Amino acid sequence: MRKTLALILAVLMVFGLSGVVSAEEEAYNPDAIIYETSTDDPTHLDPALATDGQSTVVTQLLYSALVGYNKDGSLYMDVAESYDVSEDGLTYTFHIRDGVKFHDGTPCDAEAIEWNWNRVFPANATPDMTYSSVLFGNVESFEATDPLTFVVKLKSQDSTFLTLQGSSSLAAGLISPTAYEADPEGFDRNPVGCGPYKFQEWQSGQYVSLVRYDDYHLGKAVNGGVVVRIIPESATAVSEVMTGGVDVKTDLAADQVDLLKGAEGVNVITVPGKNLSILSFADYEKNELFKDIRLRQAVCYALDMDTINQALYGDALVSAKSAIPVIMQAGDWDGYEPIGYDVEKAKELMAEAGYPDGFEFTCLTYNVAKSYNPAGEQLAVQLQAELAKVGITMNIEILPWAEFTERMYADPVEGYDVLLHGWGADYNDTSNILFLFSDDEIGGGANHSGYNDPEFNELFDAAKAASSYEEAGELYAQAAQKINEDVPAYILGHGNDYVATSAAILNGDEYLGGWGNQIRFIKKAA
Repeated sequence: MRKTLALILAVLMVFGLSGVVSAEEEAYNPDAIIYETSTDDPTHLDPALATDGQSTVVTQLLYSALVGYNKDGSLYMDVAESYDVSEDGLTYTFHIRDGVKFHDGTPCDAEAIEWNWNRVFPANATPDMTYSSVLFGNVESFEATDPLTFVVKLKSQDSTFLTLQGSSSLAAGLISPTAYEADPEGFDRNPVGCGPYKFQEWQSGQYVSLVRYDDYHLGKAVNGGVVVRIIPESATAVSEVMTGGVDVKTDLAADQVDLLKGAEGVNVITVPGKNLSILSFADYEKNELFKDIRLRQAVCYALDMDTINQALYGDALVSAKSAIPVIMQAGDWDGYEPIGYDVEKAKELMAEAGYPDGFEFTCLTYNVAKSYNPAGEQLAVQLQAELAKVGITMNIEILPWAEFTERMYADPVEGYDVLLHGWGADYNDTSNILFLFSDDEIGGGANHSGYNDPEFNELFDAAKAASSYEEAGELYAQAAQKINEDVPAYILGHGNDYVATSAAILNGDEYLGGWGNQIRFIKKAA
């Protein structure tokens, strides 16, 4: 059956979502350069090798994929104009737009797509192609059956497959076969894609500059190009936004948000984050205290996360209803029943478990600000103070980030009972959040609680194998509620993301933040 819902979105993306142009926006400069900032040089501009934010801030502008992400995470048709799915959900037939060209003028047709997939397919991928198995691990075969038809066969039904193909900044991004084969070693510094901007120059330690690609298949950008300035110093980057030297700054720290919100002409955009802050009961089935669910629940009931989050972060972090951020699939389900703040319930549970006067444990955490915890080690100190009110003593071991991650992933768990940590989604699929509780990640992986519940595992696996996005969402929601009930961890909150724009940017609220980087729609005052 032919899928058309995203095609409508694609049309709206090309011609504008509102259809109404304000008097302010009429005065924009169609050739203006948009200045962004990054803390360091890209590691790679080849999308198959890109993994870090310093790289993807550039690669997401250079490349297109079969589909793309809107700001809210929904999909629009990109290089493919439509697709069909077989009755058994195993065969996807993509119908490629006629006339799509790479920046070097060569065709981006089904044969070019087949070449790209051959390059990054797990059987052929090099070890540094990190996302190869994530994006293509469930693919059985693929073939360009004619210049405008690309057929993919999956090993098993997979609700994540199509969503993952929107990762144009990563291994799903399509590069020019001609440009790569002409200079494989040099491609990473002279990339050629078919996205809205084409590469111009990379001055290490200073900037990466891109210019508008006028033949872009979804319509040329409403600005002349993008320059990503390399500014390692946080204070300098903030000052540049305030004075107009930088037009767009993402990944703002909490102190930067407060400063910029008070700056004249600067607009700070708030969007729900793709992350979670977690208090995991480390390998709890082997822990003498926390193998008793009543003590895990007591810790949770003793924490007034609404008050703690407001005191530490203001609106930078919101209390959680589940492990799934609201911006992701099933995050806004209305059936979640999280543990709430109830001191008397905490005391009752401790007494039932044989600890009426409280108990003592050790928490391992880190000393840096993260998007899911802008307060860094202050969060652990606040949790410690709250738990003390009900007689629970939480000792804290605070480590630098590198040492913390080494201890966190060590197997077996040694020297601590609880882990204060977090996670930010790499790509827009809920499996990239709930995998933190998957049995596949036990023992040195990302499942630090050692949670291994058959019902959760069945729901999680069924969601990944669902035949539709809607079915997958229902199953993910049930799996997330199971985490609420079993308490392998306590979800403390979800950090918001912030984007600051200079006074010259006219429509940042509509297009910046969230999943899709829609810089091509950003208008700058004349």
